[in-house]
Amino acid sequence: MRVVIVGGGFAGTFLAYYLCEMKASLPGLEIILISRTNYLLFQPFMVEAITGDIDIRHLISPLRAMLNYPCVDIRTTDAESVDFNRRIVYTSNGTVSYDKLIVATGSETNFYGIPGAKESCLELKQLKDVLIIRNTLLKSFERANIEENKETQSRHLTFAVIGAGPTGVELATGMCEFIHETLLKYYHRVHIEAINILLIDAAPRLLPGFETSLVEWAENRIKHMNIKLMLNHKVQKIDGDIIEFTNGSSIEARTIIWTAGIQASSFVRSMGLPYDHLGRLSVDSKLKLPNRPDVFVLGDAARAINLKTGEPLPPEGQVALQQAKYVANLLVAEQEGRPYPAFKFIRLGRLASLGSKNAITQILWFRFKGFKAWWLWRSVYLFRYRGMRNKLRILFDWTFSLFFDRDISLIE
Repeated sequence: MRVVIVGGGFAGTFLAYYLCEMKASLPGLEIILISRTNYLLFQPFMVEAITGDIDIRHLISPLRAMLNYPCVDIRTTDAESVDFNRRIVYTSNGTVSYDKLIVATGSETNFYGIPGAKESCLELKQLKDVLIIRNTLLKSFERANIEENKETQSRHLTFAVIGAGPTGVELATGMCEFIHETLLKYYHRVHIEAINILLIDAAPRLLPGFETSLVEWAENRIKHMNIKLMLNHKVQKIDGDIIEFTNGSSIEARTIIWTAGIQASSFVRSMGLPYDHLGRLSVDSKLKLPNRPDVFVLGDAARAINLKTGEPLPPEGQVALQQAKYVANLLVAEQEGRPYPAFKFIRLGRLASLGSKNAITQILWFRFKGFKAWWLWRSVYLFRYRGMRNKLRILFDWTFSLFFDRDISLIE
């Protein structure tokens, strides 16, 4: 059986791993993994790489090292289209036939068609984005350090993060601590009053999905850090440095970072199948395309329904990982001719960091905030990280940062 997996993110990579571990139950198994990159990016630690808590190289794991099995063939290329009738995937380097096709191409930033947003904003989705945001932050301080006037410095040092979900909150609070605990030690001419960090969202509250008590604690923490929280501010247009809102107000920010939403990848949206407003393909209770039992869609590319609530599952890493494990078990069951139940998502928790030594966590029935939550946040994600070498590298980075300042080198 040839299983072709399109996408080297969490869902695709871990599905390949689970299938290899079950190879004894899948005689003749052949896996072809098609990925744009030859590494898996561990997104939960991206903010820590921006702020210098960990080395940017330690965000990635080589796919060939993670999936070093004889039955796995990794092809670093772009998938372009699919011929479902002939069971062929067209790539930029030829065609690949399949018996089972897994579409797990992840997501990309969704600017919701807002004029100027794509042209004016930085993103945080890929490895290159980490370096771009970090360099932009450091360049802003280099330029501000040359200026004498506080108002001129402020134009360089106003940072707007649009989107107050976990990524936006972690980015805004992480940048704030990096600035106040590290950068201000070395940029002596910068006035602390010139620094402005804005956290903007159209919704009336931040961190959707978290319990109200934890959200209130997080909001107080953010305000205590002197981050300007702008809720109920829907972006209408972005013109260079100017962000205009639907309520008629506007602000100026030299650096604007968009974390306000995602959509399924362009590959999914170009497959010629109907998709929802976020570009996701509808799947049945076993994560298969309707009327195509040989095609599965996982992760951010899938509009899978939570059987308990009737609502679409959110685009989260834990959803992708559970779907990967489910499909691996389902393929074994189908190979053996056994029935297998529908996919059932089990929420294990929610986590959000609020800078160094502070976080909020919901894990099963437990609720934590502050240092204990931050320790859990790091522990849970470190446990998820594949490979002992990578875990040790991250632990070394964290230990090093306890005794020395974060790195402030500008690398281009």
